[in-house]
Amino acid sequence: MSHIYASNQYRYGVKSKFFSQRIRDSERLVKVLGSIQSRLRVLKTGTHQRTAVGIISLRRGNRVIRLSSEHRLYARDVASNFDFYFSSVIPTRVGRYEIVDFSMSRPHWLVGFDDFPVEMPSISEPLVTTDEYLKFAELEPGHTVFDLGAYSGVTSIMFSKRVGLSGRVIAVEADFRNSEIVSRNLRLHKAFNGLSVDLVNAAIWPTSGQIAFSAEGSMGSAVSNVIGFGRGDANEVNSISLDELAAQTAISRLDFIKCDIEGAEKDIFEDCSVIEEFRPRIAIETHVVNNSMTTAKVCDDLSRIGYSIDIVTQPGVDLPLLFCSP
Repeated sequence: MSHIYASNQYRYGVKSKFFSQRIRDSERLVKVLGSIQSRLRVLKTGTHQRTAVGIISLRRGNRVIRLSSEHRLYARDVASNFDFYFSSVIPTRVGRYEIVDFSMSRPHWLVGFDDFPVEMPSISEPLVTTDEYLKFAELEPGHTVFDLGAYSGVTSIMFSKRVGLSGRVIAVEADFRNSEIVSRNLRLHKAFNGLSVDLVNAAIWPTSGQIAFSAEGSMGSAVSNVIGFGRGDANEVNSISLDELAAQTAISRLDFIKCDIEGAEKDIFEDCSVIEEFRPRIAIETHVVNNSMTTAKVCDDLSRIGYSIDIVTQPGVDLPLLFCSP
C-alpha cells in the first residue's frame, strides 16, 4: 500500500506543480497584455513611451516626463495631459532634451511658487488647482483650514500663507511616504516663511481607529476598502473622523475644507456634526469607486444639510471639483 500512496503522492505533486506553473504563466500573460494595452493608450495621445530600469519615459518632441514603473497606472493620464504636468515644474536640460523627472521623490521648482524647491513624492501637484481652491475659499488672516489628503503639502503651505500667524491649517495625510515628504516641506515653510502647519498622520474615515490603507507614494494612495487591495503597500494606519479631528486639534472655528481623499469622500460627510456646527466652505475632488462617480452621493449628503453645490471642471484633470457653500 505504501508504494501506491507514494505513487499517488508523486502524481498529485506533479499535477500541482503543473497547474501552479500554468497559473503563473497566465498571470505573466495578463501583465504583458496589460502593459501592451497601456502603451497603445499612451501612443493614441501622441506621446512616445519607453520603459527601462524601472523608469517609464514619456516623450513629446524634445520634452520628456519620467515616471517610476511603480506608478505605471498614471502613465495614460500623464500622457493625455502632458503639457499640464510638464509645465507644472521647471524642467532640467540634458543634452537636447528637457526632462521633468517624477520617477522618485525629489525637490522641484514649482511654477508659480518661488519660496523654495518643493519635494514631490512623485507626480507634481500643479498650482493651477490650488489657485482654484484659493479663489473659492476666500481665506483671510485668522481662518482655520482642514487640508484632507495633503500629498506633498503644497496646498497646506498656500493656505497657511493666506491665514497667517493668527490662523491655523491642519494637514491630514495617511501615506507614510507622502507624510515624510509633507513634514520636510513644512519644515522648509517654517524656515522660509515663519509659518507653521499642523500635520496629522491618519486616514480620514467615518470612524476613528485602525484601517487598511494602500500606500503608493503618489497621488492615488487611499483606503484599501475603497481603492482595492491590489495597489501599493497595504498597511494598517490610524483612521480619524472629521468630528474626532476637530476635537483632537481643539479648533474654535472651521472656515474651509479641501478634500482630496481618493473616494472616501462618499462616506465621511454623513452625520458629521462639525460641518453643521461651523458651516465651512468645502472643495471636494470626487472619484470613481466601483465604476461609479462619488459625486451624487457627496451632493446628497451635503445638500441634505443645506449646502449649495457647484460642479466645476478641473484644469488638466478628468475628475470634477465640487465647490460647496453653506
